[in-house]
Amino acid sequence: MESGFNMAFISAQVEGNYFTNLNTSNIVNYKKNKGSDFLINYNKEDVKWTITDEQKKIANYDCYKATTYQLDAYPPKEIRPRPLDVWFCPSIPIKAGPYQYSNLPGLVILLTDNKTFTMYLQNLELNPKEIEVEKPPTKGVKMTASEYLKYQLKNL
Repeated sequence: MESGFNMAFISAQVEGNYFTNLNTSNIVNYKKNKGSDFLINYNKEDVKWTITDEQKKIANYDCYKATTYQLDAYPPKEIRPRPLDVWFCPSIPIKAGPYQYSNLPGLVILLTDNKTFTMYLQNLELNPKEIEVEKPPTKGVKMTASEYLKYQLKNL
């Protein structure tokens, strides 16, 4: 049987679809903005993590806390860092998570900015009998995350 996993994250603020290649460092975010299709490329190594000693149990998973910053472009038309916390589970050694937040020594179970945004793992199926792999679209304006952030800033 081929090994793999299926997972579903829940958030009210998902923008576009994220496609993570677990064999490479590539993550593609496909989104529409003002009638145009965009393919925003991320590299897992672009996210710099600080793993803390903090631990807690989420559902039945022993999780550890890691922190990072996300650059956002919001009014008053400036780019600013926003702190993010994740809780990951080393006993599930899959370097994946929502959005571009992966590359930790375990699956990300919870992501939050502790103010306006929380995303959590709702469903996880390890080693399913069938694995459906959805490939990212190939048509759209290709750019890096920093290029898209500058585009957003100009078009607020």
